[in-house]
Amino acid sequence: MNAPRPPAGADCKIVGEVPGGCGAYAAAEGGEATATAASLADAQRLAVNRCNLYGGDGECLVRVYVCNSAPGTRTQRQPDSPSWSH
Repeated sequence: MNAPRPPAGADCKIVGEVPGGCGAYAAAEGGEATATAASLADAQRLAVNRCNLYGGDGECLVRVYVCNSAPGTRTQRQPDSPSWSH
């Protein structure tokens, strides 16, 4: 049985889960991409590469990433990067 999810903030929503792995979201003006992988480094690399490949009009950077050590466990982190507005 899955543990109950904590309530999301007013501006937050769950858009996907990454059980036992890592996920990353990369974006730049005009492009964005997501990726999942077994390691954080691979997820971040794949997201940036896909963002650049599919239309990023600038430097695609990882904006958000998450890694789960086990199903039902979520740890979300925001990288230390310049602010970005869509």
